[in-house]
Amino acid sequence: MAPFVVWRWKISVTFYGVALLLMMYGVDAAGKSGSVLAVGKIFTGSWELSEKLEREEFELVATITRRIWLRRNGVVFCGELSHPTQVVKCAQESLEEYYAAVQQERHNMGKRTRIVMPRWMAPPCGVIKINLDASIDKARKLMGVGIIARDSMRQVMATMCSFKPYVLNPTVAEAYTALKAAEFGKDFRFQNIILKGVALKIVQALQKEEQVQVWNRYGNLIEDSKTLLNSISSWRAHHVQREANSVAHFLAKEALLQVSENFGLKNILLFFMIL
Repeated sequence: MAPFVVWRWKISVTFYGVALLLMMYGVDAAGKSGSVLAVGKIFTGSWELSEKLEREEFELVATITRRIWLRRNGVVFCGELSHPTQVVKCAQESLEEYYAAVQQERHNMGKRTRIVMPRWMAPPCGVIKINLDASIDKARKLMGVGIIARDSMRQVMATMCSFKPYVLNPTVAEAYTALKAAEFGKDFRFQNIILKGVALKIVQALQKEEQVQVWNRYGNLIEDSKTLLNSISSWRAHHVQREANSVAHFLAKEALLQVSENFGLKNILLFFMIL
């Protein structure tokens, strides 16, 4: 029995129980003091009963009451009269099913772990965090570059949208983006930066002290990036989940719509307007 069914079962027991009690007490009470007194008498009686019985006993009474009401409906609407023993038997089976569902739900809740979505975190004081990402439009044979620099106060220092034709390999596109990020950091004279990218292979290549084989598709791009970065006082490169790199990803997509290289805050303001 799913959680939704459990709650539906609780509501139906209460509703049908009250409805049956109303049928039982309604005529007498209404004849004396009207419908308000009838309803009051019903709930007063239910409250007194709940105080006298244990919880399990009261739940069984409520479940049996519901089955009596359903048996009455069977006679009125379908002309079918079930045996009285079926009332108690079906009530007990329904209650056992409910207890099993509650136990299973508690067991499942114990196994659940809270999923925390990655999000952008501000860098330490005096450090500029540069997030970068690449996008590819195979139909137009273009790649886009998205870069954003923010400080420890979460202030946007600068952004960049750029595109390059005829780059369709994802790894090469990410390596080219790393080169543009290195140029970006040097041009703005940032002295202490952290590069954050989603391409793990490229981040690991930047982190290696030894030279990357230049004969592969992106080796020369990585080495050029390192040369530029080493001219900066301090730099690091770390991998980041895409969920924490959404602004750079947006800028990379936006770059495919540009006709020239674009620096500034215009695109980042557009991103926050869309959000």
